[in-house]
Amino acid sequence: MVRLIGLGVVLPVVLCAGVLMAAWRPWRRDAQLAGGLWAGAAALALASLPAFLAVDPWPGLPPHVTWHWIAWLVPVAAVAGVADALVRWPTAVRLLGAVTLAAVCGRLLVGDWVDHAWSWRAVMASAIAATAISVNAAADRRPGAAVPLSMCVAALGASIVLLGSGSAKLAQLAGALSACLGVVVAINWWRPTVSLSRGGAAVIAVWLPGLVLSGYFASWSEIPPWVYVLAAIAPVFAWPAALIRLEGLRVWQAATIRVAVAALPVAVTVAVAVLALIRSETDSAYPY
Repeated sequence: MVRLIGLGVVLPVVLCAGVLMAAWRPWRRDAQLAGGLWAGAAALALASLPAFLAVDPWPGLPPHVTWHWIAWLVPVAAVAGVADALVRWPTAVRLLGAVTLAAVCGRLLVGDWVDHAWSWRAVMASAIAATAISVNAAADRRPGAAVPLSMCVAALGASIVLLGSGSAKLAQLAGALSACLGVVVAINWWRPTVSLSRGGAAVIAVWLPGLVLSGYFASWSEIPPWVYVLAAIAPVFAWPAALIRLEGLRVWQAATIRVAVAALPVAVTVAVAVLALIRSETDSAYPY
């Protein structure tokens, strides 16, 4: 338990906070969005290292367990995100990069042993690409705490779904991501000019959908497949929430409404997962 909390949550949060504070310097009044777009990717990727080591000491390369590829793909996504933040590629190149990364993730994270493997690879790739593109667009449009808070809620909801599915290790990793995103929320609330766009979106896109769908492949629970798919694409809803025009409201009021809209699919997935878990426990307690 000490290892899971200390190495799996506390250390990732400290590392994430350290990188973000050093790059964004939110205490400065002139902290600018362009000054640290790369920091979101670097902070989350660095935080992922102890988080993954806490649940499995060494994933191996190639890993023996399919979902262990996430530990390698998150740094790859971070490198791509940092390059995007520093170079400012044209939109077409960025979209092509997101789709390519998603396709690679779909191929590696869905084993041949999965039923209808190629269909699930398409689902995995689509979820990762849609998340990367949507979160980036939402963070670009609405800097500040609303988008990272939506991601934090989505990761927390995914952790609950994964816990209900019996995937305790994956639930731990989703919880670690949620904790790190909580740090991002706090800094973004302090200095709303910084953002998770560009790099940070790519890391979230690999980490969260990859965990959720991997949890479905390894689960024997009664949670329906569509719940995992909806939990995997829950971050996508930050984009339509960012499009909502809320004039005449305070910043915190507008942010609350946008987060509430983005959290609707999370509420659905958590509710269905909890009900499925209660139903399965009831059935096992009263066999017929």
